[in-house]
Amino acid sequence: MNCIPFSPRWLPDLTALINGHIVQVPPGWALMEHQVAAALAIPSLWAVHYPETDELGTETLCVVDQECLVAAAQWCYPVARKPTGLAGLPVTGLVSCIVGEPGHVTALLFLLEVLTERCSARGCRELNIGRYAFGVGWLGIPRTWTHLILGLQRSGFSQSSRWGIMTGATDISPVSVPECVASMRSAWQVNEDALEWSLRLYADDRLVGECSAWGIPRHFAACDGYADWITIEWLGVEPPYRRRGIGRWLLSEQLQGQARRGVTRVILWTEPDNRAARQVGESLGFHDGPECWDFVKAL
Repeated sequence: MNCIPFSPRWLPDLTALINGHIVQVPPGWALMEHQVAAALAIPSLWAVHYPETDELGTETLCVVDQECLVAAAQWCYPVARKPTGLAGLPVTGLVSCIVGEPGHVTALLFLLEVLTERCSARGCRELNIGRYAFGVGWLGIPRTWTHLILGLQRSGFSQSSRWGIMTGATDISPVSVPECVASMRSAWQVNEDALEWSLRLYADDRLVGECSAWGIPRHFAACDGYADWITIEWLGVEPPYRRRGIGRWLLSEQLQGQARRGVTRVILWTEPDNRAARQVGESLGFHDGPECWDFVKAL
């Protein structure tokens, strides 16, 4: 059993291995080889939406056993720090994809050992497994991937956060405007190149709340129904303005705006214990999907 750098020779096997994982999570797509190759070329989804962050290098490793690809991972590491970079990146390795054959635990443990060594050698203080590069942007490892979760736990990784995937539709009934919103100002900020649509609400010049949507990464463009989907990346209301229906109204306005663009399906991320956010989603017809876990390992 060897751990080697990825090469195009392994693209068909890697594609099959990735599809065996992501088909279990909404939207349930399977990728073609050229889509996997395109995703591998993106250091991090954060780099698309936050170009001011630190420059990242990437490395994709494959574990091969008797000429069969049995596990693989892509991880990112900081190679140049920018003054406005997100705090923590200079000392954090980020695993953007990890897959493994369910019946080959030894290969997964071997891969995680090599990842840990590579991360430590680059001066990182921790190794984080968060946003998944081959999903539509979801955070963490879905609980249905039990073989990966068990392997991570056996390798010294601990759960750092939990996220629930909720799915819904944009064809909702309009929500009545909260009385307090009548005296406020709303504004859209759109970045088509980065696939970002943000609706913000202000009281005078103070931010009251925001609902932001991200488009599906472009390497999914060949998937059937690609244009139908959007993800809600952020929904928040400042503490003094909560419990007034503002969050529900913002999400409703975002959904209706996306419906006008032709989007029909939506993925929303919430923390499972955030009952208020979950109730907002449920009130607009969202349903629970898989739960995902972030993992971290101190080095």
